[in-house]
Amino acid sequence: MARTSQVILAKGIRLDRQHKNVLNYSESDMLSLVNGNTHKVTSVSTCSFLRNQNAIEVQIPYGTALQANYMAFQNPSYSNKWFFAFIDEVEYRSNSNTIIRYTVDDHATWFDNWTLTKSFVIREHANTDVAGDNLIPENFELGEYVINGARLPLNSVLLRNHVWYCMISSYAPNGDQWIGVNAGGIALGGGLFVFKYWQNLANALTKMAQDSHLDAVSQVYCLSPDFFDPNTLEYKNDIAPSGATDPDAWVYYVFTGSDQPFFKENSANSWARPASLNGYTPVNKKLLTAPFMSFILTNNSGSVNSYAYEYFSDVTDIQFRTAATPTVGGSSFIYPLNYKGIGANKNEGLVGGKFPTCSWSGDAFTNWLTSNAVNIGIGVISDGIGLVKSVTGGAAKYEAASGKNISSQAVGAVNGVIGGVVDTGFSIANRLAEIYQHSLVARTVQGNTNCGDVMSGFSENNNILYHLSITSQFAERIDQYFTRFGYATNKLKLPNLTGRTYWNYVQIAAGECIGYPKNTGISAPSDAMDRINNDYRSGVTVWHNHENIGNYDLSNTIVS
Repeated sequence: MARTSQVILAKGIRLDRQHKNVLNYSESDMLSLVNGNTHKVTSVSTCSFLRNQNAIEVQIPYGTALQANYMAFQNPSYSNKWFFAFIDEVEYRSNSNTIIRYTVDDHATWFDNWTLTKSFVIREHANTDVAGDNLIPENFELGEYVINGARLPLNSVLLRNHVWYCMISSYAPNGDQWIGVNAGGIALGGGLFVFKYWQNLANALTKMAQDSHLDAVSQVYCLSPDFFDPNTLEYKNDIAPSGATDPDAWVYYVFTGSDQPFFKENSANSWARPASLNGYTPVNKKLLTAPFMSFILTNNSGSVNSYAYEYFSDVTDIQFRTAATPTVGGSSFIYPLNYKGIGANKNEGLVGGKFPTCSWSGDAFTNWLTSNAVNIGIGVISDGIGLVKSVTGGAAKYEAASGKNISSQAVGAVNGVIGGVVDTGFSIANRLAEIYQHSLVARTVQGNTNCGDVMSGFSENNNILYHLSITSQFAERIDQYFTRFGYATNKLKLPNLTGRTYWNYVQIAAGECIGYPKNTGISAPSDAMDRINNDYRSGVTVWHNHENIGNYDLSNTIVS
């Protein structure tokens, strides 16, 4: 008994011949789709397959057949197997007979008859979308970065909205003598004295001038209060004159020293990762990572570091540490904590901007002599070497009145000058004349400036965070692309044909195979499998419900 073929004509099927959109429907699901009330046009059991033509003659009127764009049929050569096909052409045969030419829909026909395998996936919709889970770079035009919202400083990290005044001197304002102090592991020549207000410093300098100690001052400069551990500052009020109308104007602090920099650990939790880019809230969370979003830390003096939120261990509590030493100009260093797997990531720290070295009235000769003392000493000794030979026996002399030993070199130098050794004597005389000429230079104002000075004048010599992102215009377009085509994957894995509520996009690399024919039951023919593999190499969107095909406004959430 001959088997009877069956043909079902359907309309409104949203699949395309290029297989850019396919369904993950089983054979029974596809049969239900084309045979349902919404899409079925008609069905017939009397038909003839035209050999080698991908055509079938059916007893269906031409006008009825024209309504259909898709069909399902059973070919007796394949037992009960249903085929699904696109209708390419409808040809009039007679009033009740029509020839339908078709192309088999390989994806729908053989969906149950091949096995998914690992392949190198270029793009797909990820099955996790927490910001930071998907960091494979994308090749997009990003446009210019913009600053989102108001700039904010790091909480308590060198807030330089005001300064204190520092003075290094071998005499304290009260006349005590200082040889040196340890400033965060750096030796300073003299003591370090701190004044919270300019008037206090001016009063102290006046007192030191009256005591003839002004020349002992080697540096006057500004620093932020955050350069000092409060425990290292000793309060002093011992220079206020009797009857001073404002004793507080004479207060100063003695820095007692520290063998390491002053550290502060600070939280920038007000800068936890934002949820939007330039006002646009993305659907796809990859946009909340670099390079689409990041933040910069600047010292406002020309140095900037960039950081990605996703590399902090806790993006809700971003931490930095500041190390500061109260040396001239201020030496500070700020670096992230728990960033890129490093607890204290000094490799990605930022040097703080310089603070002003103030102007002060001093003795130009003293300052010149101080800065050139080493060279002068070497020069005089060099000149005296030739005179040592004139000292008989080279024995040291002893000055009874002072009880001091006088070296043979010193005696030789004196004898050489007195004895008229002209060449060496004139050399020494010339150097002494140079010193004398500088000693005649009047007192002058000294100091220096740089960008840090200017920013200090603006009260902006500060470490400041700026949240950066691409513009909302670029963000929206990239977000739409991610919604449509997923993320760059570039990994050998089982492709995600499912995992999202409405659709999954998958593209595999050239030469890769999405799957292979099954070795049990009905198996996809090799030519059909080749076409399926080629489709996935170009990229395929796998829809999970026919009625939603093309509706990218749906919230394509991850299936838990």
